[in-house]
Parts: sequence; C-alpha cells; structure tokens
Amino acid sequence: MPTLLQDKVFVFAGRPKPSDSELEILQLIADQENLGQISSAETIKNGENYDSYKLTISGQSFLAKLSLDEKNDFGQESLILKEIPELSPKVISRGALDFGDSIYYLITEWLDAQSIQETGRSVLLESQDALLASLAEIHKVNYPFTTFQEYLERLFKETSFENQESFELLVKTNSPNYLLLREELLAAKKEIQQNFKEIYASKTLIHGNLSENSILVGREGFKFINWENSFCAHPLFDLAAAEMNLSLGPHLEYSLVQKMGESWEFYLQVRDFWASVSLLKNVFGFIKEVYLYEGRRQKELLELVEKFYQNTKHYEKIETFKRNREEILSLFNQVAF
Repeated sequence: MPTLLQDKVFVFAGRPKPSDSELEILQLIADQENLGQISSAETIKNGENYDSYKLTISGQSFLAKLSLDEKNDFGQESLILKEIPELSPKVISRGALDFGDSIYYLITEWLDAQSIQETGRSVLLESQDALLASLAEIHKVNYPFTTFQEYLERLFKETSFENQESFELLVKTNSPNYLLLREELLAAKKEIQQNFKEIYASKTLIHGNLSENSILVGREGFKFINWENSFCAHPLFDLAAAEMNLSLGPHLEYSLVQKMGESWEFYLQVRDFWASVSLLKNVFGFIKEVYLYEGRRQKELLELVEKFYQNTKHYEKIETFKRNREEILSLFNQVAF
C-alpha cells in the first residue's frame, strides 16, 4: 500500500505560547471588549477545532476561544453556559473581530479548577454520585438546542468530500488510501442510518463530548466546558461519549449505568451506536489532517490518532472496520509520535 505522504514522518512538539500574530489578535479582542492590556497569554490544549488561550489582564484570568468557522461562532455554547451558571464558567463576552476574515470569539471567566487530564480519571470513580448529580442538572435544561437528528445530518454533511473545493483533486485522484478510508466513512454512515432509534432522540440536553479537557474539578465540584458539540439526545449518550474519550472501563461504566437507573443492555446499544459516530469523526479527521493540511497541524493529528487507537476495541463490531482493520491500522501507524 502506498504511504500517505511520501514516507514523511510526523514529529510532534507542543506550542505552549501564542505566536506574535496570535497575541496581536488577542489584544485587539481585549481592546474591542474594553478588557485592558494582556500581561500574559498561554495556549490551552482542548482537543477541539478551535484555539483556546488563558489570558491574564490586570491580575484577572480569562479563557478566550477563537474560531474562523462561521458555523461555530460560539452562539449555542454561550446560551448553554447562561442556562447552567452553577456548572459552567461565567460568560464575559462574545463577538467577532474583523481581521481580514471574521474571527469569532468567546471569553469566559477562568475557573479555579483542574481538568480530568490533570487530576486523573480516578476522581470520576471516587466521585460518581457528585458527577451524576451534576449531569442530572444539565439533563433537566429545557431549551430548543440542536436535535440529535439535526446533529447527525450536519455531521453527515460535514464528513462528505464531494462538492467541497478543498478536496476536489483528492476525490478525482481516488488514491488507494483515500478509497480505503472513504469505504470506512460510508460504512460508518450506513451503520448510523440502519441502527438509529427514536428513543435515542430525546429532548434532553447532553454535552456530547465529555472528555479529559471538558470536565473540570474544583472546590465547588464538577464544572463543564466546551459545549459547541452539544445536542439533545438520550442521557446515556453522555456516558458513551465519556467512555470513548476517557476509557472509563467496564467497572465504572456499569456502576454509572446502574446508578442512573438504566438498562446495561440498552447502554451497550447506545455505546455501539456512538462507536459508529466516533469512527466516522476519526476517519474523516484523519483524511482531512493528512491530505488537506498535509500533517502541518501536528497537535490535532496527534490527538486524533491517540483517540483512534483508544477506541479500536469499540469499532470491532463494524464489519467493514473488521475486514480492513490491519490496513487501516497501518495507515495510522505511519504517524510517528
């Protein structure tokens, strides 16, 4: 099988400090919002498709998120944060900066809390009741957010390369690697379409991407950030997403399902369904990072490959993945880290 990028090996290095151009943009936003002069700024790892920064201004800390995607202008997230003030950071401001292109931003308070990445996943095992109580408060929110059907429709559209100018040459070329990965995309979509159940599409607000970077733990208990992927669905999808992102393990998974008063068998159905969604996202992301960005976005590619390997065990029930497993793994193995 041909290599992805002419045997290119990706070497990853962190970028803890913003570049000069990023600092310029951040200061322009701070000026636009009358926040004052930024005394320090650092890049925050979030695993999402936007940039995050910790800003210090006049001794006060803020979290700033920046996006170039008009579809992710942080509108829904800011509304959700205002609905659950006890479980999320306070919104300071939201807007757009005209910097050639529009740069959308959301600024919130900086919470005095640690992420699960910092505390370790053991805190979830030790604080199950507190975690479930916090999630139950979120699941009570009654607001017309994105439905599960709308979420899936948008996901299907976003993971289709046809009629997207950036991928026009790729689609026409039809390289062996692209065709293999595209087969996985189509198989995942077919699994989602065939296995969707109306019971999955409840009106319950869920986070949709609980991860080591979106769950914070502090003196006031659990807090939740990064709401741009939220939608309305059955509450068990939050648990399934947490398993895909955090590898909770069968003991903790079973305990949480039992305490939620849900059926373990039904949860396994939900988890298998979400595995198809996860595979779709990961394979599409891999194609995008390798072919469109040519491996330049090192941080994003590393995080994507790590998540893929973390969840291969959940993809085994998808027949196409089982059939192509070794070839798919060989592609991901070409990314060195």
